[in-house]
Amino acid sequence: HTHTQKSPSFEVSLVCLQTYESECSYSSEEMEQFQTEVKQLQTQMKQLKVMLKEMELSKKSLEEQLQKTSEKACLTVEENTRLKSRLQAAEAEVVQRQTSSAEQDYEEVIQLLEAEIEDLKNQLAGRRQARGLDATKESPKQEEVVELSRRLTTIDSQLRKSELSRKQLEISNKKLLGFAQNVHKALTTPSLYGGEGGSNSLSPATESSNIPSPHPDPTFQLAAEAKELVDGGGTATADDKALDVTSHHV
Repeated sequence: HTHTQKSPSFEVSLVCLQTYESECSYSSEEMEQFQTEVKQLQTQMKQLKVMLKEMELSKKSLEEQLQKTSEKACLTVEENTRLKSRLQAAEAEVVQRQTSSAEQDYEEVIQLLEAEIEDLKNQLAGRRQARGLDATKESPKQEEVVELSRRLTTIDSQLRKSELSRKQLEISNKKLLGFAQNVHKALTTPSLYGGEGGSNSLSPATESSNIPSPHPDPTFQLAAEAKELVDGGGTATADDKALDVTSHHV
């Protein structure tokens, strides 16, 4: 009986062995889980590196697009400036051509009137020399002389009016050229209508005050100049019509 009974020390050793085996098994499971987590983290890190590389490529592409857009914007501004300069030159050339054409027309009219005056003077001189040869025809010749004198006076008046109209045309063309330049300046200068330099519109305090604004409204100035040009053009047109009516009567 003594030989078959286990000793207390043996039982303690057996319990310790079982506990050790259990701990070793538990540690192996934790190790496997840890390794799995490490693999997952490594996979995520690789994915993040790929995403970072893609973001860098996208950033580089955006920077290149921004650079191209900036260059296009600069080219557009330069082209706009060139077009504005060409527009201003074209406007000035049109006004100059109109002025030259009108002056040439007036020169031709004046030359025709001068030629007609010279012809009438020659006719009048010839009829005066032939006057008195026949007493019975003296009265009709006298009437013809009076008629020629009247026509000569009328044509001379037309000549003076033509010269005056030409001078008025020169003045009007100068005003028109100045007006076109002012319009171009107003359309191409944002500060005139309120830009970085501040607005030219009247404030409520200025509107209620009787003190005139030191910077008049450019729109009002352009409107006043346009009205002056229209009034001048109407006067010149009326003078031309009157001149045409007088020519038809003659």
